[in-house]
Amino acid sequence: MDYPHRAHEALLRIESLISTKNQDHVLDLISEFIFYEKKSDSRKYGNTHKNQQTCGLSLIQEFQLVVVLCEFYERPGQEMIRNAVFLSLFERSNAYRLKVLSKLIGTAIASSVAPILMAAGTWIQQVGPTNTSCLELTQKLIEDFIVFSNKGPEQLKNLPAISPRFSINFLVCCTDLYLNDTKSHQLMPPPPPALLEIFTNWMLDYPTLCTDAQPQLALPQGAISMPIVSPLPGLIRWCVLAPISNASTDGSAYSKLHLAILKSLMQESKSVNDLPPASAINSVALGVVIFALKFRATEIGKTGDIDTDEKMQLSLERLAQCIQIALQSRSLTGNVSQMISKLKTLPQNNLLNIVIKSQGL
Repeated sequence: MDYPHRAHEALLRIESLISTKNQDHVLDLISEFIFYEKKSDSRKYGNTHKNQQTCGLSLIQEFQLVVVLCEFYERPGQEMIRNAVFLSLFERSNAYRLKVLSKLIGTAIASSVAPILMAAGTWIQQVGPTNTSCLELTQKLIEDFIVFSNKGPEQLKNLPAISPRFSINFLVCCTDLYLNDTKSHQLMPPPPPALLEIFTNWMLDYPTLCTDAQPQLALPQGAISMPIVSPLPGLIRWCVLAPISNASTDGSAYSKLHLAILKSLMQESKSVNDLPPASAINSVALGVVIFALKFRATEIGKTGDIDTDEKMQLSLERLAQCIQIALQSRSLTGNVSQMISKLKTLPQNNLLNIVIKSQGL
């Protein structure tokens, strides 16, 4: 059969195999008939890795594949099977499949194809939002919808209503890309203003986005479901580090986001099948924020009085407010006492001292 008909037929066969729990040839079908991956003997190119896979799809065939996948996922079907097919398609996160994946998700966002976004949200959660593949995908989506597009923000506006799971995991990926120094002591640049505005509006327009529990992932029997990661620690880090970031110029935007975070934390957490809400914040994640703030405080203290620095005091107040509200709403999990003890290592701040004393430490 000619392309893309053979890709469509292969998807139906893959769906049938997964439905009957017979996945012996699924990956081979995907490689050969969907992505046209061909094995080549790389020894003649002086490469030590044998049998590297190369893709034979043309640009037109890539577009056809995206259309076929959109049509496939818009058909009626079981969510578990859809997710299993999606995970199988993009299990091998090579550069080419990520390229196709970014085009597919970009099309799904632009056209509001909910089944694909739901499956993509499951894929990110299973792979891990901070995995290199997920971060590369996120960076490409930001470029397409924020950096190089005037209509992008409007298309992202109602994304939480279409697929909350994708929106939450996308948020986590984005927070890892900006105002972050976990990979080095060099603080990453702040997010683009348009992206910051979108996320703030998400938090305000969908106040329970990070407080409603997400349903259990629909996965084949035997598959291990990865827990959802809260985007709140990353967003808190943005608000806390923004005042002391030299690259940050729009203070009012971060103040608005900070207010949205506090309102989100104050939402009553809803439980679905006794699952933790997306707002469940591990104290270790906030410990990372505390460590980043402590490092920046040390740097500022080398050239001035850290206890009277207005920007540092604003950062400390924001952190104290978030922790206090999180404690009151019982959103914090893990070793909270250890996290509170870490607060003592930060510069003096009246509000922070009140939070520490309220815990008897």
